[in-house]
Amino acid sequence: MHSSFADHFSTQAQTYARYRPHYPAELFAHLAEVAPARGAAWDNATGNGQAAVALAEHFHQVFATDASEAQIRSAKEHPRVRYEVAPAQRSGLADGSVDLVTVAQALHWFASAPFYAEAQRVLRPGGILAVWTYGHVVISDAIDAADSFSLAGHSDWRVPTIKELYSLFDGAGTDPSAEMGDDASG
Repeated sequence: MHSSFADHFSTQAQTYARYRPHYPAELFAHLAEVAPARGAAWDNATGNGQAAVALAEHFHQVFATDASEAQIRSAKEHPRVRYEVAPAQRSGLADGSVDLVTVAQALHWFASAPFYAEAQRVLRPGGILAVWTYGHVVISDAIDAADSFSLAGHSDWRVPTIKELYSLFDGAGTDPSAEMGDDASG
């Protein structure tokens, strides 16, 4: 594992914050509904804080981290959002301190066993890991099994546990970070 972070966003952090598409409000309302409580959420790889600010409408405290200092400097302020520069695998949060961990459009930068271990460490019992992207991405049969639902029109789905998600990688016999290279692992 490399300990350095390949920062691809600092030079355009302000432009990124200005033009990045927004996510639907219904997504955040649903995440608050399925989380075991609304005490705290961790928005990992927060970028400009777009998801963090939306989460703050539903959670008492949102911890928003990003490995890019420039992204954090460009993030939108909110009284319930605390921004910190931190890599995905080392949030700086206490054990069992959050009800929800989110990754919006960024998992491909750091999908690795250390990140999943960090998410599991900081989640309270029954906590939720929610990951989303702008569109449907096809990766492999094992990975795609985790994306077997859509928020639109499906109320009978359940959120898989971190252990279930991680078992997809174990079952495939590969560490996902090995396939992607470790350049972006933070």
